[in-house]
Amino acid sequence: MQLKSMNNPLKWLAWTLLIVVACWLFRTSDHQAAHWRGAYFSMAANLTPTGLFLVDTAEINRFDQLPAIGQTAYRFHRSPAHQRTEYRLMQVGYGYICALARRLWPFMGDGQAVVVLQVVVHIGCCLWLLPTGFWACNRRPGLLVAGYGLCSTRP
Repeated sequence: MQLKSMNNPLKWLAWTLLIVVACWLFRTSDHQAAHWRGAYFSMAANLTPTGLFLVDTAEINRFDQLPAIGQTAYRFHRSPAHQRTEYRLMQVGYGYICALARRLWPFMGDGQAVVVLQVVVHIGCCLWLLPTGFWACNRRPGLLVAGYGLCSTRP
């Protein structure tokens, strides 16, 4: 039996199983170092209109002492002005992403909010790119669109 189109349920099942197996093989429970993530989460909580990377080192140290599950659910708080210090070791871009995630999901921890934002952006990109890939596959067999080579080669 030759699988020629994506309308075939067996092909969908095969791709789904392949993705599940790949996710299982590459799973990890590790996070990036707490002092790295903590600086960005603290910057997001202490964001100012000037764009300075201000952090509360005492809160980052408390965050570093938490277990992994506690770090994921932890929400940084805006610190008083006398506790904030400017941090110059890293770029501020990821801090703005953390700040956006905090504002979109204020009821979650900082780590949870960032992961949810990443998942939402990923799903949005997939829903935007996959139909384009299917259209292109129907026009030109075997075409890869943004890494999604889901087309079978036709004889």
